[in-house]
Amino acid sequence: MAESTIVTASAQPSPLPKSNASASLLANILVNTYVDHLPLNRQEMRYARRGIRLPRATLCEWKLAAAELLAVLMPPLRAH
Repeated sequence: MAESTIVTASAQPSPLPKSNASASLLANILVNTYVDHLPLNRQEMRYARRGIRLPRATLCEWKLAAAELLAVLMPPLRAH
């Protein structure tokens, strides 16, 4: 019988240092806020319904940090 080896890919690092927020979660928070006009308190309740404790203060910190990361895109966008 041949032995099988399980290989797993390494996890992508979070865009935010000392955070477990993935890039897709940050994108989801920003889309919910700016496209769907969903306030952070409602987003907090949505996550709670799914059994995820994600306080509004954390969502706010992540939203600010994501905006700071995305700020580097503004000059090239304006130039374009």
